[in-house]
Amino acid sequence: TPIVMQIMLALKFSPKAALGFVMATGFIADTGSLPLVVSNLVNIVSADFFRVGFTRFAVVMIPVGLVSVLASLAVLMLYFRRSIPAAYDVTALRRPADAITDPLTFRAGWAVLVLLLVGYFGADPAGVPLSVVAGAGALILIAVAARWPAFVFSRRARSPVPVLTAAAATTFEHRVANRVITADERVTAPRRIPVGKVIREAPWQIVLFSIGMYLVVYGLRNQGLTGELARLFGVFAQHGLLGAALGVGVATAVLSSIMNNMPTVLVAALAIGAVGATGLAHEAMLYANVIGCDLGPKITPIGSLATLLWLHVLDRKGMHIGWGRYFRTGIVLTLPVLLATLLAFSGWLTVIGT
Repeated sequence: TPIVMQIMLALKFSPKAALGFVMATGFIADTGSLPLVVSNLVNIVSADFFRVGFTRFAVVMIPVGLVSVLASLAVLMLYFRRSIPAAYDVTALRRPADAITDPLTFRAGWAVLVLLLVGYFGADPAGVPLSVVAGAGALILIAVAARWPAFVFSRRARSPVPVLTAAAATTFEHRVANRVITADERVTAPRRIPVGKVIREAPWQIVLFSIGMYLVVYGLRNQGLTGELARLFGVFAQHGLLGAALGVGVATAVLSSIMNNMPTVLVAALAIGAVGATGLAHEAMLYANVIGCDLGPKITPIGSLATLLWLHVLDRKGMHIGWGRYFRTGIVLTLPVLLATLLAFSGWLTVIGT
């Protein structure tokens, strides 16, 4: 979102046009998180609870995720069609290379992404937790950014460094301070990512939030909410695969928009387990829970922690989106995409079977 906001400012888009692109960014980020277990915390929690393998989850959800993204794009284009400018001046944008703080870490990041994808598929049959694969990738990037261990990067460090006279150095420092250094000078300037700052500013509150949600869920279960949901889901399951998928998907989407998607996915998972369904009916409810909890939170600002953080970032960037305005937009965008995704999922699961 901050990247899109900076692009909108650089292109001098009107506030109405900028709103369309910013809303689209947040919406696609959620609808595009369906395909893989690791794409969303909701996916991770549900797959872990029901012991769904990485490969099986991908086989079921990649086509569904594609339909979800296409439906989202169609709805977004229709809703914001009058706000999108017909043309814009790209010469106002900086060169992409200028935005890269650390070229070495940038290149290493692409390699790590490829290794992560391979590792996720390999970890499933090997019985290795996905968190181990993700953690290893994070440590590799931290090591590269910190240039640790030093002997691995010593050869790069010994590359010739330009020597400046006192007068030239003073002039260079002045030009750096005023951000008017040339392209050639920029190459010689040190470009490193402050690893310590990145670690300190990581959203650690999400970890505490997730732990708190687990406590809330088990409190709700003890008060009988999961039992009531289990009875409702059992009724849905009696109407076949389509009934189970639509019923559970819509129910969890509504609950997610009201009480946040993290407690919803856990409460619904406990309820689905209590239903005792098997085969396609069980899988239909399992994945419909994921779809509902991934897409439903876009209806209201309190649907997910990510949306609240997203609105906070926008407010800091000077774009305030009120809760009423968000709800009016969110419900119009979410409902057709949710229904299209659930219908596509039902058809695809019928084709591939268990």
